[in-house]
Amino acid sequence: MRMSLRGKWAFYNVLATGGVLFVYAAVLYVQIGRHLQHQADASLMEEVEELVEEVQVFGGSSELETRLERLYARHGDYSFQIFAPDATPFFTSPILRYIALPTPPNPGDLHGPQWRDLRLSNLGNFRMVEMAARDGDSRPWLFRALVSKRYLERELAFYRWAIISLVGVTLVLAAVVGVGLARPMLGPIRRLSRMAQHVAQEQLSEPLPIERSGDELETLATTIRYTLERLAAALQAIQRFTGDAAHELRSPLAALRAEIEIALRHPRSEKEYCCVLQRSLVEVERLCAIVDQLLLLSKYDAGVLRPQMEPVDAAAVLKDVVQRWRAAAREKQIEIELDVGYGQWVFADRILLGQLFSNLIDNAIKFSSPGCTVSVHATDREGKLVVTVRDDGVGMDAETLRQACQRFYRARAARSHGHGFGLGLAISRSVAELFGGELEIASSGAGQGTTVCVRLTSIACENQPRSSHHGSQ
Repeated sequence: MRMSLRGKWAFYNVLATGGVLFVYAAVLYVQIGRHLQHQADASLMEEVEELVEEVQVFGGSSELETRLERLYARHGDYSFQIFAPDATPFFTSPILRYIALPTPPNPGDLHGPQWRDLRLSNLGNFRMVEMAARDGDSRPWLFRALVSKRYLERELAFYRWAIISLVGVTLVLAAVVGVGLARPMLGPIRRLSRMAQHVAQEQLSEPLPIERSGDELETLATTIRYTLERLAAALQAIQRFTGDAAHELRSPLAALRAEIEIALRHPRSEKEYCCVLQRSLVEVERLCAIVDQLLLLSKYDAGVLRPQMEPVDAAAVLKDVVQRWRAAAREKQIEIELDVGYGQWVFADRILLGQLFSNLIDNAIKFSSPGCTVSVHATDREGKLVVTVRDDGVGMDAETLRQACQRFYRARAARSHGHGFGLGLAISRSVAELFGGELEIASSGAGQGTTVCVRLTSIACENQPRSSHHGSQ
C-alpha cells in the first residue's frame, strides 16, 4: 500500500515516540515491580523479627505456644512455621498444616535471611523467607514466614494497565501531532513540486524559482534546478546533434541520389557508368566516415567505449600517422616537419591514439594553404607527453576557438571549402579525455595559424632505448 509523505511523517513520528515510550514504560514497570517487592519483603522481615523477639522472651514454654496461636494463627496474609532446636515443628499456621513445604534447612547452614518464591497448590504464588535465630539459652531456632503475592500481582496489574493506557493515549496524540506538523513542514515541498511541474510542462530552460530558506529544502531546490538546467542543455544538444547529423547525412545522400537518377535517365556507355559509380563510391565512403565517427562519439557518450589500454610507443604511432599523411600533404604542396624522440610511452589504445593524431594532422593540412608548413612535435614535460601540431593556415577567431570542439561545428572557412564534417576535434578531445589527458587549441586570430596541444601522462617502459632522435623529415 502506497503511503503519502504526510502519512509517512505521522507513522515515523508514532514509531519513534512508541519506541521511546516502550523503553521508558518497560524500565518504569520493572522499577515499580522491584519497589513493590522490596516493600513486601520488608514487611515480611518485620513479621519474622517479631517472632524472633517472642521466642527470645518466652523460650520454648507453653506460654509461647499460646501466644503464637493467639497472635499469629490468623495474621492477615502472613503464614508462619517455627522449628524448635530439635528440628521438630513448634508452630505452624493453620493454612500451612496440610501443605507440603520444602524441607527445612539446618539452622547452622543459614547465614542471614534466605528468600524464595513458591507456588503452592490451590493457593497461588507465595514469597517465603527463612532465617535462623537463637533463644535466651542460645539454642538455634528456624523461622519461616510466607506471604501471598496476590496483593503484589494486583498492584503490578494496575500499574501495567495504567502504563499501557498512557502509552496508547500518547501514541494517538503523537499521530495527531505528526499529521498536524506535517502540513506546514510539507508546504514548501508542495510549492517546489508545483513549480517544477510548471517548468517541466512549459519550458525546461526557464529557471526554477528558489526560496532562500537556508535549510535542506533550499539545497533540494538548487539540486532540482541544476538537474533541470542540465536536462534542458542535454535536450538542446540532442536536438542540435540530430539536426546537424541529419544535415550532414542528407548532403551525400542527395548527391548520391542525383548521380543515380541522372545515370538512369538515358542509356550510357560503360565508361560513363563507371564514372557515376566512382562518384557514388566517394559519397558512400563519406557516409561511412560520418557514421563511423558518430558511432564512436555515441559509444563515448554512453560510456560503453572499451579501449584496449596498454603501454604504447606514442612516438612510433605519431611517425606512422605522419608517414600516411605525407602524400596528401605533397598534393597540396605542404611540408610536414616531425620532431619526436624514441621511447615516448603512454598508456592508451593504439588504434584510438592513432586516430587522435590523424585527426589533428588532417585538420592542419585541410586548413593550410599551398607552401605552408605543418609542424608536429612530441616532448616530455614534467611527466607528461606533450604532442603539438602547428600550422600556418587560416587560424581561428575567438568565437571559432570557443566552439571548435563542438560536434558538427564548422567555421566559415570550412563551410566555404566543404572541409570535413565538424567531428574531428570533438572526437580528438573525447579520446584524449578517455586516456586521462587533455586537448587545447590556440590561435592568434584569423590568418595566424592554429596550434593544437595534446597532453598525455607518460609512463616508463623497461627495455626501451632512451636516446632521443630529433630532426625534420
